[in-house]
Amino acid sequence: MNTWIFVFAACLVCPIMLLIFGVRFLKFQPKLNGICGLRIKSALKNEETWDFAHQYGGKLWRNMGLIMALLVIVIMVVLYPFSELIIAFSGVLVVLAEFIAFISSFYFVRRRLTKKFGEK
Repeated sequence: MNTWIFVFAACLVCPIMLLIFGVRFLKFQPKLNGICGLRIKSALKNEETWDFAHQYGGKLWRNMGLIMALLVIVIMVVLYPFSELIIAFSGVLVVLAEFIAFISSFYFVRRRLTKKFGEK
């Protein structure tokens, strides 16, 4: 039971962070800077690309966070009766999939920036 609770909480960290930052970027975009925000080279070009990247990225992260959270809940409910080893291994796979999805979100934001503003 303790393993299940720990893995469940660990698997919810990424979706919750995506939700928090997604909603934050939609409501309160950071000003163009080199320290915080979506630090994609094409987003740092000017204020317009920066704002667009945060609007699109915020929507993307919010939606990804909701979908991931729902999937984690379903997966963990299904895994509840299984052994601790299976639960722990499945948790590692879920966190790995979340990490891959998070990293790929930067590609999708960059692709949308390129589509809207071009390469230069």
